[in-house]
Amino acid sequence: MKAYNIERSLRIKDFRDFTILNGREPNTDFSFDVLKNEYYVAVIALTDCEGEGSVAIDGELSDKAMVYNCGGTDKYGGRFEKTFTAVKSEIYPLYIGVDFNLLKEGNYSAILCITVGGESQSINLSFNVSEQETVNHGYNDLESLSRLNWLNSKRAADGTIVKPFTPVLIKDNTVKILGRDIVLTESLNLKSVNTYFDESVLLCENVQSELLYSMSEFNIAGEKPEFSPFEISNSGDCAELCVNGKSKNFSVGVQLKITCEGILQYEYSVTAENDIDTEVIYSVPFNNEAAKYNFGLGKYGGEYKNIDFKWDCERHDCVFIGNINVGAQIKLKAENYITPLVNVYYHSLPIVKPETTWDNSGLGSVSLHKNSEAAVFAANTGKISFKKGQTRVFKWEILLTPFKPVDYKKHFTERYYHSNNMAGNEYKHLEKAEKIGCNILNIHHGNEIHPYINYPFYKNERLKNFVNEAHKKGIKIKVYYTCREMSNHTAEVFCYKAFGDEIILRRHAEGLSKMFGKSEWLEKYFGSDVISAWQVHYKKGEHKGDNDIAFIIRPDSRIENYYIEGLNWLVDNIGIDGIYIDDTSLDAVTLRRAKKVLEKVDGLIDMHMWNHEEPRAGCAVCANIYMDILPFLDSLWIGEGFDCHRLAPDYIFTEVSGLMYGNTSEMLENGGDLYCGMLYGMSNRYGWGVKNTDKIYRIWDDFDISNSVMLGYWHSKNPFSSDNKNVLVTAYKNGKDYLVCAYNFSEKSERFRFKADAGLIENKLEAYDLVPMKLSKSEFIKYNRCKSFNGGENLLPKRDGVIYRLIYKKQ
Repeated sequence: MKAYNIERSLRIKDFRDFTILNGREPNTDFSFDVLKNEYYVAVIALTDCEGEGSVAIDGELSDKAMVYNCGGTDKYGGRFEKTFTAVKSEIYPLYIGVDFNLLKEGNYSAILCITVGGESQSINLSFNVSEQETVNHGYNDLESLSRLNWLNSKRAADGTIVKPFTPVLIKDNTVKILGRDIVLTESLNLKSVNTYFDESVLLCENVQSELLYSMSEFNIAGEKPEFSPFEISNSGDCAELCVNGKSKNFSVGVQLKITCEGILQYEYSVTAENDIDTEVIYSVPFNNEAAKYNFGLGKYGGEYKNIDFKWDCERHDCVFIGNINVGAQIKLKAENYITPLVNVYYHSLPIVKPETTWDNSGLGSVSLHKNSEAAVFAANTGKISFKKGQTRVFKWEILLTPFKPVDYKKHFTERYYHSNNMAGNEYKHLEKAEKIGCNILNIHHGNEIHPYINYPFYKNERLKNFVNEAHKKGIKIKVYYTCREMSNHTAEVFCYKAFGDEIILRRHAEGLSKMFGKSEWLEKYFGSDVISAWQVHYKKGEHKGDNDIAFIIRPDSRIENYYIEGLNWLVDNIGIDGIYIDDTSLDAVTLRRAKKVLEKVDGLIDMHMWNHEEPRAGCAVCANIYMDILPFLDSLWIGEGFDCHRLAPDYIFTEVSGLMYGNTSEMLENGGDLYCGMLYGMSNRYGWGVKNTDKIYRIWDDFDISNSVMLGYWHSKNPFSSDNKNVLVTAYKNGKDYLVCAYNFSEKSERFRFKADAGLIENKLEAYDLVPMKLSKSEFIKYNRCKSFNGGENLLPKRDGVIYRLIYKKQ
């Protein structure tokens, strides 16, 4: 075994290329010059060794140093260890991080005890810490690799609570979270779930709806376990409960974690006392009123339909049942569950089928059937065999919706400028945003100011100056920053290569090679077992020829710790006001942390979704895929494949609007349909292929819609409707005034009459005036489309709408 010191500013890219060692001699003693308070990374290259390896650290810096190849801190805050593999014909780099924060100037030492394939060697490291102090521990210098320390961050992994959520409170068997009361049985199953959200998804003082018809049950056929009193630990943002039970043939251990957002995570450990064949059924009976809509397990969003399901290879592991103000997603999970990939990459890392539990080697099934009393969800294992002493762990999650009240005031005052062409002078976009009244500007990747996907750390001064100028104009800046693929420009990317498949997902898969062609760069430096992702080929400008070539990274790895630290750095050093996320494998654990980081600047998280209802993506509903992160998102931008000019109203309601989860949304495909969007409080975004959003903004501002209450066509207290089932009507109430929006979902022209329920209107309809809202017909509103608001027959063309404003007039 030989060891070489490689300057950290260099990158060992091709492990087969030994020319980087030219002029260097192997040694067992290396010294390094360190700045005060620096997080220093040393690079030791090993050669002439083969097999599994490990490194132990001894000496006075043993508690300050770590070898990144051999472990660290996972995304949940726990420690992990691993081995590495060296190949005799290759260089193998070790990355050793040492934290000199708060240490005085002087000399320090450490000893690396390296073992590879049974061969051992000790390497002595000495560090001379100078009086000169580094800036921000070295994190501002990409060449220093100091940011490797971000991989072990525990920032925001605590029990603090983000707005608008409240602490989890437990008294006896009742759990109180924001807007919901959850009553548990002795086995920690759901006995009842009450919601305080009304049909506008606003919080009320009194219970508005009940989710369940009767209690849920986890039933082992022929067994009646007796349970001890459950134990509770509560950390504010979540509560953990556990209970043990015993029956004739089984012992049962139950663990339940309830978060303040309404995510319930169950683990039922079932251990057999004897050899036995049995059947396990988990059932949840939903109130029929609550089961107005459903989707999942192969069914797309819309009005309720029965479901019969056998496990397959698609992304089918959950189902949503609910209504506007009450609902639940039930997700069945394998014992060894990992987060799948999303988008066109899904089949490269699909869901882990729960073969030992819910699927039961193909014998399991799931059904959702409605009768006169309830809509009953049932997961059935079929005949399942246990050997004496064998334990099976049944896992599932229940996500209770809505997660939070809809913040209409915030939604209707946030105006997005989101250009699909930010190339060139970004300030011209800022001027345009200011001119049309936008107050949030999203910076996409693939342009001069943000050239490399998911790595907005290169154009720091340019980006910071732009943010400062935007703030002077009252405009917030958000940047594209997610965690699905990694750019070839990532400063640490060749470090991650040395970590094997921990961060870089190693799979033989096509990815986007059909779209962009095979990348010689990827093949050369990473081999054929990486998944090609998005590329930007710069043919002109300052990045000409310096192409952005991305590839897929592994979900749930400690790169998510880096992501959180990177977000914190962007807030503190660039001044960003939030982030824009494209389809992501980030889950609630990481998005919760991200939201905590952004709260110090009242920052925003905005997410775009591509329609996953196609084979490449597992034929899945986006709302199901991303349900667990919806509590932490401020806005949705429902994207390609969601064409509101063509979709059915119940599909738009469940899959596009976001309302029944406590979110608001905007339309993307073909610019959306502004008339249809008004039924759900949606607009589009100025600059992404369309430039008409400012017209709807003028309508909103003229009516002062941000101070109104939305009464959707589904709302029992909406006083306005039509006599035609194809023409739906949503009203916005501001004091005694109304903004009334009608839309024809038919593919042909429809005649209809407006209907007004006098009992729901504070003043007589005859006392209202129809006001043209200071806009000409050519600009947007077609006022003469409908001849009569009260009583007369009207005609709307196919897939078209009209908006009226009714202003109360004193008699």
